[in-house]
Amino acid sequence: MEDDFGMMRLCEGHSVFLNPRRRPDIDMDAAESLLKADARFGNEFVRFRWNGISVTLYSRGNMLFYRIEDGDLALRYAREIYALLGAEL
Repeated sequence: MEDDFGMMRLCEGHSVFLNPRRRPDIDMDAAESLLKADARFGNEFVRFRWNGISVTLYSRGNMLFYRIEDGDLALRYAREIYALLGAEL
């Protein structure tokens, strides 16, 4: 599963940034609605909560998980989010 993503740890390891190797096609209007976004910034990104974690989804498919240290859990959450959006990797 990790091979599908590049991963960077930020904020001294307390946040995880995932970069999919293949760019999924993301409908940002649908993402805003399905993810019940807290905020939307044009067509560039939406911010929402997933299982209590603050997440930013970028239009290119990248995701930033704030205040999470478990990279495997972030990968699992990313897969769940992509599945909800119907995005294929």
